[in-house]
Amino acid sequence: MAVRQDGNHKPDITLVDVKSYNDRHRAYSPLTKTQSWSGVRVLAVSDDGHCEFIEKGKERVREKNKDDV
Repeated sequence: MAVRQDGNHKPDITLVDVKSYNDRHRAYSPLTKTQSWSGVRVLAVSDDGHCEFIEKGKERVREKNKDDV
């Protein structure tokens, strides 16, 4: 979770899932549908420590949650 406070305004809270990825394939494990629905952001971290947020709406999301039938 990341929190940004701007003066006396209500804090901006962002849910973050940190994913490691391989520089060669730029692949990371996908979010669950529940995480996607909840607005979780993906912070991708490469082998060399480079970090970047994946653009909203372009995150990889699993087709089904583990408990889906």
